[in-house]
Amino acid sequence: MSGPLVVVMTDRDRVPLPQLSARLERLEAGIARVVVILRERDLGRSERERLGRDLARRCARANARLVVADDLALGRELGAGAHLKSDRVDLAEVRAELGLEAWISIGAHTAEQVPLLAGQGASAVLL
Repeated sequence: MSGPLVVVMTDRDRVPLPQLSARLERLEAGIARVVVILRERDLGRSERERLGRDLARRCARANARLVVADDLALGRELGAGAHLKSDRVDLAEVRAELGLEAWISIGAHTAEQVPLLAGQGASAVLL
């Protein structure tokens, strides 16, 4: 797919799920590559899993890639990628768990971290 990469981080307090779905549907196929990162760290496991399953269906309809922040087990269950904190960067371990084709992004908090993290083979580094 061509076009710019659009990264969407969920924030259900600011953008409720129906609004997020509408936004995803408005992105025309082929115009952009879309990655949706499920954050919502304040939810319990079952609520986050339920939201993840719903987002996975919505992402599939919108031809977007779902990525789960900080929960490799849930990401694996959903067939999603992973978004990691910069202090959790054993990319080889994560690739072994999620597969070679998985999207794995890492959050950096300083510009100095970017080259180091990028050099480890992440799909993306978010600053």
